[in-house]
Amino acid sequence: MTSRISVRPVFFLIAFLSALLLLGGCADETPDVLALEIDGKTIELKLDKMDIFLVDPDHEAETAESFEMLGPEVVICGQFPLKTHVGYGEKYDVIKGKAVSITKGNTDVREPKRSSVILPESGQMLVEGGSLIVEKISPGEDARTPLRGTIQMRLKTVAGERTVKGTFKVKATTWG
Repeated sequence: MTSRISVRPVFFLIAFLSALLLLGGCADETPDVLALEIDGKTIELKLDKMDIFLVDPDHEAETAESFEMLGPEVVICGQFPLKTHVGYGEKYDVIKGKAVSITKGNTDVREPKRSSVILPESGQMLVEGGSLIVEKISPGEDARTPLRGTIQMRLKTVAGERTVKGTFKVKATTWG
């Protein structure tokens, strides 16, 4: 006597799991935000993008790559460590786990930007410095790679400088 295992239930299970994956069951659909902890509250500011400005490979030894993280109420500029280059191969793993400097402004003299955030009830606050750490890099699409991590910024207030901490999720694109 032979025993037969029906393949129909196995086929339906595989089809169901495949459809779930195709419909984005594993995709991260959370919005891109900068979430800052201020006075015991979480303030979420929408992020549109993170532009990473590459340098000519012939000048990598003396020139740092820079970035701008932008949203309607957010302009955060910074530089990667001098020997750390995402590069034209989009090697985001090189920045994972490394402290990346947040600067007062960008280095583009043609289109200068000042690091700042606009907070509800406080208005625009200038960013005097800080750092961010990329902790997770997700698969991207259309040259936009999702990055998640932690951030610490020094904000200029009427009462003096104040340090705030938080997290971010943003899609990064390299420009060369």
